[in-house]
Amino acid sequence: MHALAPPYQVQEGEVDWAALKERCGAGTLVALLDACGNKDVPGWCGEWKERAGCLYEDLAGDYYNTEAPHLVLLDDEILETVTSVADEDPKWGFILETAQPVPLENWLKHWRSWLYVYPPKGPDTVLFRFYDPSLIKTILSLPNGFGAALTGPACAIHLTPDEERETWQTLELPSPADGFQNTPTTPVTLSKAQLDRLLDRFHEVRHLRFLKFLSEMYPSKMAQATRDEALQFIQVNERKANKLGFDMEVDVAKFLILATAFGHGFEANGAIPDASAILSGPDYVAGEPKIDRLVAAARELDAARLQPGGVQ
Repeated sequence: MHALAPPYQVQEGEVDWAALKERCGAGTLVALLDACGNKDVPGWCGEWKERAGCLYEDLAGDYYNTEAPHLVLLDDEILETVTSVADEDPKWGFILETAQPVPLENWLKHWRSWLYVYPPKGPDTVLFRFYDPSLIKTILSLPNGFGAALTGPACAIHLTPDEERETWQTLELPSPADGFQNTPTTPVTLSKAQLDRLLDRFHEVRHLRFLKFLSEMYPSKMAQATRDEALQFIQVNERKANKLGFDMEVDVAKFLILATAFGHGFEANGAIPDASAILSGPDYVAGEPKIDRLVAAARELDAARLQPGGVQ
């Protein structure tokens, strides 16, 4: 991969849906769709035939296409569907724009080379979610030509609204003249500094997602804290949840709901009398995990607190 002098200059602006629709006829828009957020994506891509392809190849594409990223050359009709996915899932992916039309097979070859990277330590590659729109600006900011190599001939990336903004956003890229010349032939190795920067952003985005969720569920309670105080509350209780063995995002979210409804330290201070016994007991009882037993105990104690707006 050819190194370019950092930083990779990205200009941020706004674009509306109508403007994108006007550009569909030129054949210069391509979307990366993550099927994890919408299981209909593989079926749609099958209908779109020569205009779409799964980035996972062969058997992986057959077995894991509902969890895979898909590439789609946009037209007016497909753009309508893509924006419907974006409305349901802010992590759906993003749209790339090129100055000239680029064949689908060229994009597929390029993006498949980025699906896996080597971490700073360890002999095995790991999945690289470069198609997560919440990470793309951080990825583009990584030094040593990373952004230019990743985006190939793209001259812009278009992002839908998310937790941090309410409008479509455009990232204008310094499109390289050599197009796909920087496509890696072997998986790229991330440095520790690069990985740390990506992980920091990943955690930041997750905390913002938790903050939005809790603010919508318990607006009065969350309004009593500043944004920084609320994020600190989320970080502290996420660490507690992790130490108790709750690593999945949905389980951490349940723990945060209980902490919001029953107070910081609820798991040990008797706010939920059965909490200590549940957390010190077996992981599963009759197939029910600890976190769900904890929620059930809280609901039995005071179900009203677990309803939207139930904490005042």
